[in-house]
Amino acid sequence: MGFAVLMLIDIPVIQDLAVTASIGVAVLIFTNLVLLPVLLSYCGVSPKAAARSLRQESKELKGKGLGSLWSLLDRFTERRWATVAVVVAGLLAVGGFMVSTHLKIGDLDPGAPELRADSRYNRDNAYITANYSLSSDQFAVMVKTPSEGCLKYETLVEADRLGWLLQQQPGVQTTVSLVNAVRQITAGSYEGNPKVADHRPEPERTELRCAAGLGEQPRIVQQRLLNDAGDRLSLGSQGRNPRSCGEDCRSVRPGA
Repeated sequence: MGFAVLMLIDIPVIQDLAVTASIGVAVLIFTNLVLLPVLLSYCGVSPKAAARSLRQESKELKGKGLGSLWSLLDRFTERRWATVAVVVAGLLAVGGFMVSTHLKIGDLDPGAPELRADSRYNRDNAYITANYSLSSDQFAVMVKTPSEGCLKYETLVEADRLGWLLQQQPGVQTTVSLVNAVRQITAGSYEGNPKVADHRPEPERTELRCAAGLGEQPRIVQQRLLNDAGDRLSLGSQGRNPRSCGEDCRSVRPGA
């Protein structure tokens, strides 16, 4: 059951690991609890091994070796020891919950989070960010839709709205998404006319698939902006503080 709980994590590699580990533990239980006793019933146990087992059991009964550990654990079956253990476990649970409310996930500091703040790379990055219009801080939004839902007009419009709101935030330099590729490919299909460099009410399916990298366009576009199934769209923003979007960005739900 412990390994099977890993199946709840929506990561294919971990789910495969959970299946493999669960099968391995099941095989071990079968061999250790079923096959080994059957095997011992045929081959028996040598007198030397039986004597060694008896010596170990006598030490445990006298409270020596592992027997001292079992004696300590046996005390938790008493009311006083059990009450203390339950109270301590309850305090630890409350403390863990209080700490979890302040848990922060993601890239929270400028520079590379896997390096120390005073590392050479982070110091150089801080200097470049403070003196030039460049930044290595990026914020990615993953849009999940039904199969090929990222190619629909409604999804592209909502993703465009979200990208526009991100661009209005202080410190955000640029945003990149499938919308940018759609504009370029659509305009390129009409001799580069800027009048059609936008979403049309009913864009052609073939043009959208090409813009997404699913047609004749290089697959590098697809790897950056869209997956094979067309149900996940990435929208990235780059700047000094691209996360301060506020309630306006939360109201935009692309592909919902």
